[in-house]
Amino acid sequence: DGDDPIVVVPDSEAILEWLDENYSIVGLSESPQFYPQQQQQQPDCRQVSQRASNETLAGLVWYYNWVNDRGFANSMLKSIRKLSLPSALACLVPDFVLRRALESTRTKFRGEAARAIGVTEAQLEDEEAMKQLLVEELM
Repeated sequence: DGDDPIVVVPDSEAILEWLDENYSIVGLSESPQFYPQQQQQQPDCRQVSQRASNETLAGLVWYYNWVNDRGFANSMLKSIRKLSLPSALACLVPDFVLRRALESTRTKFRGEAARAIGVTEAQLEDEEAMKQLLVEELM
């Protein structure tokens, strides 16, 4: 009707919380839960979302995209080559040039990954341990 103020909610978790607090469906006795709280053996959505966004899972994504050499070569390096270089030049720029240009970014993500996963940067060298952490996180 135009009288309601416009609400801007910038964060995905905050959006779901806002919907839970402010949205109801006419004719239903209970409103749907967009961001349900912990029920019996199910984890709280907030906890799962934070782990995926800011903690272990996010750190492992950073690890495989930026820290792990094979993961970096198959993800970020290929993407950057494909999206950032004109196709005629892509084959002329060797990988070592791109790796050198991205060195500071990789260093930044190395620290972020270690912090999010909860390990030291030295422990990131143990690929098997990182793989095990990923399996545990996804189970």
